[in-house]
Amino acid sequence: MANPSTSSPVTEDTTRSQLVLNIVPVEFSRATVCIGRVPFTNNEDYRHLRTAHRDTHVFRFDRRAHTIANISIRPATLPLGEVSEHEAVHDHLRLLGKVLQHSIVEWLRKHRTILKWGRPIVFWGHRKDARLLSRAIEACNLVPRHGLEVVARYSLDTRVLQIPTSPRQFYLALIIELDTSNVLDVPLDVLTKAGLDLTARYVSRRPPTEERGFRPKPELLGAVATIEDDDVLLTDNIGEDRVPISHVWLEARQENLEAIVRVMYPRHAERILARLQQLRAIYTTAQGKLTLIRQTLRFEAQPYGDDWGWIDHAIYRRAYPRVTVVPAEDRDESAQPALWPTGTQSLPLS
Repeated sequence: MANPSTSSPVTEDTTRSQLVLNIVPVEFSRATVCIGRVPFTNNEDYRHLRTAHRDTHVFRFDRRAHTIANISIRPATLPLGEVSEHEAVHDHLRLLGKVLQHSIVEWLRKHRTILKWGRPIVFWGHRKDARLLSRAIEACNLVPRHGLEVVARYSLDTRVLQIPTSPRQFYLALIIELDTSNVLDVPLDVLTKAGLDLTARYVSRRPPTEERGFRPKPELLGAVATIEDDDVLLTDNIGEDRVPISHVWLEARQENLEAIVRVMYPRHAERILARLQQLRAIYTTAQGKLTLIRQTLRFEAQPYGDDWGWIDHAIYRRAYPRVTVVPAEDRDESAQPALWPTGTQSLPLS
């Protein structure tokens, strides 16, 4: 019988846990979880099962038992198949990691712009201080332009990592990464009127989407050869060589961002770009990321007051064990079950 195209459950992990500042252990509120098991028949049936129940359950193939383990993500909804109410959390860390990701996405899609749904989840910050270019422009007592921005970008993933002091024991970790995104949503006709030469600059088109809050990866079309009436004529193109000017946008490259700033703010461009570089360094250097991660993990004191309050909100009162991300200095080493090695100082934020 064929096995599904998914990774096997955790029995041992040959990857060495070189823990870094963006790895945070996940603590569970109890040691057991209610699991359902459905017999595995083939990959096609497995796909149908996941599609049919994507809003109510999370699934993972259990190679040990050759069954499909699943957890309900809706209150008052039982797992599918044969139900076992008290299976050990440690036996289902990867499944619980998928549950955590699902819960985070469900909250984010109503409140944030999502760039990628999972593995990792990627989304933009929402607070005013996450709009870095606007802050740099306002520092020069100028007004930001709508559609021109550099925004904080967050990436989240879950991993099962080995406990260094116990080679055959593992814990679930939340991986947090910080960076920035250029946003060039200024129409091309506005840019040409402002004096920007578009020749040889690459343009892209956004795929249509019906998902609220989702911004799919743009489709690169080619480089601008010339503007003719209301159309852009392309060279080095993939597919069509002529597109309506209102349907395409400049590729979000750094040189394009800087060129737009220089034509939009000619007298203050260098000051703006220098300040932007300073603000951006917080998100792109190790020390800056460490500071931000430490700040964002303090969500318990202000649970819904910043970009990270959703962590607690998204996972609250679910049908599975409640989880909390715990900075190293706030860990309770006596907590049960402990998903980190007692006395290890390198986990996760030193």
